[in-house]
Amino acid sequence: MPRRPPGASRARQRRTPRGGAPRRFSELPGLGGATRAAVHRLEAERFWPGCLQDSLARFARPLRAPGRVLYPHVVNCPCDDALDGRDTVEALLRALPPRPRREVRALLARVDEEFARRTLPDPGAPLEPGAGWWNRRLSEP
Repeated sequence: MPRRPPGASRARQRRTPRGGAPRRFSELPGLGGATRAAVHRLEAERFWPGCLQDSLARFARPLRAPGRVLYPHVVNCPCDDALDGRDTVEALLRALPPRPRREVRALLARVDEEFARRTLPDPGAPLEPGAGWWNRRLSEP
């Protein structure tokens, strides 16, 4: 019976954090193969696996709440902050090449439109350089 080389045995071992399932890269419906590859490469090099999908879900989560007006900063846990999720998506978008960036922005446009429709502008918000429009929305009732 042939023996496996030691490198092949090590390659088959799980490379995950203790007790955790392996992290998966973002799989968003509607993205082409080249865009998915660019997102996966960027997540592996500069972010974390599933960064785009997790951050986009965190930004869109408050939109599932009933009602007309949405206050995105009212959260139970800082890890649920919708605006932080949108900031992460924007950082990832800025790092993508132009063609994949356009494709992801087209997917994001529906969520942005709904967020803008359900939030109110905050005229007293500080105009920080580099802050996105989503940070200038009312955060409290």
